Amino acid sequence: MKKSLKILFILCLVVGVAVAALNLFAASQGDRLAEIEEQQAARKQALAQIAAADILGIDPDSVVVPDEVVVSGMDNFVMKLKSSSAMLWVVVVDTLIIGVGGFAYSAYKQKKKAKQGVKKLGSSGSVLGILIALAALCLDLAIASPVFFTASNFLNVFQQIALNFVVAVGMTFVIMVNGVDLSMSSTIGVASVTCVLMCNMGIPLGLNILICTIIGIVIGLGNGFFINEVGMFPMMATMGMQILLRGLAYIITNGIPVMGVSDSLLFMGQGYVAGIPFPVIVMAVLFIIGIFVLHKTIYGRQVY
Repeated sequence: MKKSLKILFILCLVVGVAVAALNLFAASQGDRLAEIEEQQAARKQALAQIAAADILGIDPDSVVVPDEVVVSGMDNFVMKLKSSSAMLWVVVVDTLIIGVGGFAYSAYKQKKKAKQGVKKLGSSGSVLGILIALAALCLDLAIASPVFFTASNFLNVFQQIALNFVVAVGMTFVIMVNGVDLSMSSTIGVASVTCVLMCNMGIPLGLNILICTIIGIVIGLGNGFFINEVGMFPMMATMGMQILLRGLAYIITNGIPVMGVSDSLLFMGQGYVAGIPFPVIVMAVLFIIGIFVLHKTIYGRQVY
């Protein structure tokens, strides 16, 4: 491990432990802070009663005003720590994960090198890093919001990412063959507006989905033609297709938002089956299909 990285990881550990100690100290002063806040609230209430009595013309002499609470600099500091407790715990989690994770990964890497000799390490290290970052992010969000680790929140998150997840399944095949497709968002846009317009024309949903699928296939074949037959770079070909499809969607809709989605089509985007959003079910099914194709079929093995 480089000396600079070792210093960085040690600093992260020191900062994490120090901030955790400050948080624990602030938590231990809870009774003291509660007493101060209670005294301040009583004084504010008494002053408010006096002000109300003056407005109403009532003698305020019967109101007893507590003495002003003297808050020391240390009490102010503890109050600020208490109010920022959630944010500080996020700092603790992140710095400790960086410090401990950095030393652990360095030890793992050295052990792996010792076993494999001069062999090149695989991608397991990068995957491990991504998982650690994801775990840290989840912990941060859980600390910031107590409702993060709830079933309703997870279903909401999955519903929001369902479309991106479905696109990622198809993009995986493209990237694995050293390709790229920048036209996928515009393809979705053209297929979506076409689907809604055909629903408004009374075309059955099943036929509608089939036509939109064919539209996507034709666009994909067009990209393939320009890349393989014409010899264009994938980025240039798909970028041109993206611009073309955006213009086509604008022409189809005349630049006006498409309204009047049918209930059956609305169910595909917002419906629930046994309490699970329908887009999440589609996402899970396509994810399983993608894994099966890649690992259990001849075509999938050839993609590698």
